[in-house]
Amino acid sequence: MNKLQKYFTLNCIFFLALTISCSKDATSAKPVAPILISPTNGDNCNTSQIINSSQSTVEFTWEVAEGADLYSLYITNLDTQQSAVESDIKSNSFTRNLTRGYPYQWYVQSISDAYPSEKPTSEFWNFYLPSDGVSNSPPFPANLVSPAPASEVEVIEGLVKLVWSTNDPDNDQVSYILYFDTVDGLQSPDEQYTDLTSTSIEISAEPDKVYYWRIYSRDSFQNGSFSQVHSFRTSK
Repeated sequence: MNKLQKYFTLNCIFFLALTISCSKDATSAKPVAPILISPTNGDNCNTSQIINSSQSTVEFTWEVAEGADLYSLYITNLDTQQSAVESDIKSNSFTRNLTRGYPYQWYVQSISDAYPSEKPTSEFWNFYLPSDGVSNSPPFPANLVSPAPASEVEVIEGLVKLVWSTNDPDNDQVSYILYFDTVDGLQSPDEQYTDLTSTSIEISAEPDKVYYWRIYSRDSFQNGSFSQVHSFRTSK
């Protein structure tokens, strides 16, 4: 084989390999976000397998996501804020032991070999893992919607609007206590904000100050939970 023939052959091999690679990339579907199945959002997790008085095994399941080669599962204890990540999951389910008597949040990411930078994320779902002797679960910790954490907010006619959301695994009626101060969000609440029934309120504030706030959610059985503390600054 002369040099010209050798050069031609090598180029053909190179372009053939490139064509196959490009063809593979072109036909590989981008990953889509998983659709969660169980534990059901906003409910008590009654399908877990009890290990002992403090631990249960929970099975997390979701639909197979198009374009996903692997999945990552994220689980957060909403009371302690401790998080766990399970990576390189090859199927659309995973079991993990969790501490009973706590609310949890979970979500799943799709991972693709062909599109490593694409990591679409499922919805964020909450569930409560009951413990022994608990016939009624507390509300989930409130999600502080607005103002966003560490944001700057305009005071309009001496007021700022606070918005939050929550739900109760037993669908009980829920009331709220607002903690609002310029110290740490842990000071004693004002009496007028200790039995709120709405998930929003306009409250007096001054310009150019940092405010801290949190919400205590309480059901009709006097079970309750605290949200995280968020802060915001009012503009000058």
